[in-house]
Amino acid sequence: MKKQSLIDYLDDGVQNLDFDGTLAWNWLKHERAFELEMEFYVENQNGHKIIDLDDTESVEPIITFDDAILLYDQTKPFDFDQEDYLVTLGFNGKKGWTKGKTDAFLDVLQDTLDNGESDLLDFVSDDSIQTFNLKWDEVEFQKQLEARKDETQQLNYPKF
Repeated sequence: MKKQSLIDYLDDGVQNLDFDGTLAWNWLKHERAFELEMEFYVENQNGHKIIDLDDTESVEPIITFDDAILLYDQTKPFDFDQEDYLVTLGFNGKKGWTKGKTDAFLDVLQDTLDNGESDLLDFVSDDSIQTFNLKWDEVEFQKQLEARKDETQQLNYPKF
């Protein structure tokens, strides 16, 4: 039986998440990194005017929100702007992550998606909420890591 790679395990986990939007992996092979692109959709039933980061106004019936997570090889220099991502998380070169860390990531990702969908709905329907930002709960991630510290099976970076 072929040993499962980090991205295969992550992809299987992401496909099993409960999310109404779109999740897609972008493998940056030369940088040894993965981007998880997340796209949220919400119906703008009341026709609220939404202003995005570029100061573009919209009253479209469907509002989309995009964000991304970067997983990168922390042993290889890679120039990226952390501000472009919800969170950036390093993995240990060819060793990747442990199964415990990967499962912790997937659990916190599910919470992030759930809270993001709820917060985005609130933002679109409540005029008193002025901004929407997706949030990664680093404290919860650390708790999940601690709870899974004994799950040491390695999920290696894939060969290509």
